[in-house]
Amino acid sequence: MASSSSSYSSRPLLSARSFSGPLSPSKASPRSPPTPSSKFKVSNRLKRPHKGLLVLLLCFFGVVVVSYGVSEEGNGWYSWRWKTRTKASAGLIKEGGRRGQNESYTENLLPDVNYLTSFHMAGLNNQVLIQFNLLHLTHLLRTNGPSPTPYTPIIPPFFPHFHHLRAGQGPSLAPVLRFSQVFDIDRLAEEVGWGIVEWSELKEGFEGKEYREDYAGVVQSEWATEEERRIASEGVKVQDVKIMGEGVEPETLGCWSIWQTSHKGGDLGMRNALQYYNLKPTFTPLPLSLFAPTDRSPRHLLLPSTANFLSPPDNRLRRDYLSFESGEAEQIVKSWEKNQSLVDVFGKPGWVEPSSKPGEVTCFDNLYFASDKGDEVREAFEGKDSGAWSSVGRHAHWNSDLKRLSVDILREVLQLPPGKLVPKIFTIHIRRTDFLDACPDYAKPCLGVSDFANHISNIRQEFIDEGRSDSKSWPVVVTTDERDPKYLAELTSLGWTLVDHAALRKTHGIWFPALVDNVLLSLGQGFVGTATSTMSILAARRVEDWNGGKAQLVGLMEGFFEREKNH
Repeated sequence: MASSSSSYSSRPLLSARSFSGPLSPSKASPRSPPTPSSKFKVSNRLKRPHKGLLVLLLCFFGVVVVSYGVSEEGNGWYSWRWKTRTKASAGLIKEGGRRGQNESYTENLLPDVNYLTSFHMAGLNNQVLIQFNLLHLTHLLRTNGPSPTPYTPIIPPFFPHFHHLRAGQGPSLAPVLRFSQVFDIDRLAEEVGWGIVEWSELKEGFEGKEYREDYAGVVQSEWATEEERRIASEGVKVQDVKIMGEGVEPETLGCWSIWQTSHKGGDLGMRNALQYYNLKPTFTPLPLSLFAPTDRSPRHLLLPSTANFLSPPDNRLRRDYLSFESGEAEQIVKSWEKNQSLVDVFGKPGWVEPSSKPGEVTCFDNLYFASDKGDEVREAFEGKDSGAWSSVGRHAHWNSDLKRLSVDILREVLQLPPGKLVPKIFTIHIRRTDFLDACPDYAKPCLGVSDFANHISNIRQEFIDEGRSDSKSWPVVVTTDERDPKYLAELTSLGWTLVDHAALRKTHGIWFPALVDNVLLSLGQGFVGTATSTMSILAARRVEDWNGGKAQLVGLMEGFFEREKNH
């Protein structure tokens, strides 16, 4: 397992002077030959070092180990590194460029770098999957698609999706979070072997937010801007906040569209990111030949085929498609079952051809409906030995500040004193409120406490069978969106510890329950989650790959079949 970074990773353990070594002969002070008595003392010191000096050295290195030698893997210890980690975007963007709201992102691009980006929608963990797919496509382009100019990804920030963040409760206010505020982006770049740029490094986003049901504003937070704090503290109505980019000419951007192909045209709900950075894209549907040849709806993009389509940028596949010589453009338009022509899609006023030149950005609208083999994205991440998780996701470790905050919260949940080493734990994620709608009436109630208890018992027994008898005493920590008091009481009656963010009264903002829960779930030696939940799927991958742990998922119908068998 690779060593983990923390805020300590950028600090040298000892100053350079401490390792300067012996002086060279030219710089050494002249020394007189020792007298017989002094010779004996010198040789004695060489044979038997001074005890006080030895004790002092041992104490010093002990302090170094205690301060820097604890591992961030597992339950919150921090490992040290001897070198400073390189910034993820080093050498990939213009240094000292102007990045204000009214500036163009293109001014900060380098002419000899190919850039690749995608935007996203939906909840936090779905956005994570999209970002991992963007990074995985970069990996494929660099390894399978030969190009004289390798691609570099530009990662968008996380935008709040209030249905997930507040579960129908609380204010519709939240800040935009950079990828690097959630993940250790410098470590990720180092482990995958290529650089990563964030959109925030190219252009400053607009603080004013246009009122929308899915993106209503900002909240006071330690990571919020002064303007965001002002809006929250003054109670300004979100409808009155200045519309993003109002009065500023938006920048055009040609993007490939997965959505238009997979959903037979239509508009993708990704306005938040585009308005935040004041972008005006035009979308070009990708050819059907890049999608999995199945009856599954919607169609899923094949990422290896897409890498071949993009690299090298002037390849024949791309050229023939856009020049209509292959007939694929006409095929995709006809597949929409609408009375549209090629001109309606590819030649309409203002249409911008997706870029393929160095110094420009190759853009995708949304990489959610994409995988290596045409699997649904959640199915693709259930496998840990291939695809986006294998190439990228397992290297995306938590931002050290977020990790430290989450471990402190875990100590509080377990009623441990500050600084106390957190014991090994089992973790459970129960997503139930909206998933119950998919549960057939004849099978209700779904996702019962007993279903999760059975899996925890199975995993605990596996550890015991392997000789880990200490697992009998490992605490069980539960995160859930369930609010039914009877259900929650049933959880705690088993001796399980429930993470209740309302009771913790943390003031870190609306993002933090979801962020902290993700981190806490990843700390388990054993994990039980909810099948088809992206939060559970990612937690299972992290527990298995980071901790060498065990993970199982509870299906919607599982309790039904178990009850039927018992009857």
